Amino acid sequence: MLAGHYADRWAGNETPWFTMLGILAGSFAGFNLLLRMIKRIDNGKDSQSD
Repeated sequence: MLAGHYADRWAGNETPWFTMLGILAGSFAGFNLLLRMIKRIDNGKDSQSD
């Protein structure tokens, strides 16, 4: 978020476009990681119950 703030200041943006872009990208990456972890845990439970 700090990098987005500096990028917005450097570009002279009045609206925080780079900050919002960074927040969206980080949220997407975090959600993607969470889903992969849940899937990995689910697959591990299925193989142990056999």
